[in-house]
Amino acid sequence: MNDAFQAYGEVTVPVFGHQQRQMEARTLSPAEKRDRERRKLSALARRQLRAEQRAALACPEGPRLTAMLKWMRGLSIQQGDEFLDVLAGEDWLLVAPESFRRVAQRLFGRVTEHIRRRAGIGALDDPMPWDDDGLLVESLQERIKQLLNLR
Repeated sequence: MNDAFQAYGEVTVPVFGHQQRQMEARTLSPAEKRDRERRKLSALARRQLRAEQRAALACPEGPRLTAMLKWMRGLSIQQGDEFLDVLAGEDWLLVAPESFRRVAQRLFGRVTEHIRRRAGIGALDDPMPWDDDGLLVESLQERIKQLLNLR
């Protein structure tokens, strides 16, 4: 029987997604398997952080935190002490649940990185002791942790 459909099936066998993944898993080296697992775990952690952030911004303190982050984005590199003074006066933030304060700390860190990049300082570029960097030196994150009563 010379059926065209049968002839096509003999030449090209479709491989479905799960079959493709199984075939790839069999041919991966141990290092590639570890790398794939790390990427999966990293993606899972990023999803978890985004979910925590959405939950924190949806809680009653969320709009106040959003307003504070907007205000903070307008700061310059020399206004770090002003930010810390404002942060110390925010009683609502100090009595918020610890999970909310941790999310707030993470968001403050993102904004400080944004301000550093805007000022021409790389996100991972630590200032030298003689640089007048006012805002956003590494000790700023430690001072934020202290103000938020985080360990």
